[in-house]
Amino acid sequence: MFKLIDVAAEQQVAAGPLDVTLECGLFWIGLSDTLMPVTMDMWGVVRGYN
Repeated sequence: MFKLIDVAAEQQVAAGPLDVTLECGLFWIGLSDTLMPVTMDMWGVVRGYN
């Protein structure tokens, strides 16, 4: 009985950092989607010079 409560509590605690990680991941994915065209343009310029 108590075992189940402990496991549930541990999963709840573990869900906190995981949610934060997911939110950060989504933020960075959105950021990289925004920056990717700019980065590609810069690479095109660099390759154009070489």
